[in-house]
Amino acid sequence: MGDQENIHSSILKLETLKTQFSLAMKQYKTAFSNYTISTTSENLRQVNSLNDLLVNLHSQILNTLKYVNPAYYSVSDKTKVQVNNLNTINFYLRKERQKVNKLLSEYNTLDNLQTDTTLKIESQYLYYKILLVISLVLIFFIVYQFLYASSSSKSLVGGRNTLFYKE
Repeated sequence: MGDQENIHSSILKLETLKTQFSLAMKQYKTAFSNYTISTTSENLRQVNSLNDLLVNLHSQILNTLKYVNPAYYSVSDKTKVQVNNLNTINFYLRKERQKVNKLLSEYNTLDNLQTDTTLKIESQYLYYKILLVISLVLIFFIVYQFLYASSSSKSLVGGRNTLFYKE
């Protein structure tokens, strides 16, 4: 009776995990589809989170299968097929995880580049504003000096052949 209870509880646990796995896989497919349509970091994080959940459920299913009575394995070829399917899916999920991590890395790199470029542009803009202010001050100073110097200097006054200074 103990073996049958263990098998029964393991089967119930497997069914629960299988249901959770199917639901998570549907969510993963939807999230991945959303990500391919709109490549945002939020979609990428959701795909990564669901990938982690699927890998965790896969591990739980494999651990549950390990503790099932060996007699159950000999009777049920379904278990072997299920393990093979889970291993295939796990392999696929790990490959997808690598792709997602690579995309996250590339996204972060692009985000950092955009931030750096924005900072450079803003610093150049500030530099040109400072140069403009300095140029305007210099032009104002030169014009002021020219006007002030011409109004306060001695001027030459004269006719045709005569020159004299006026003070």
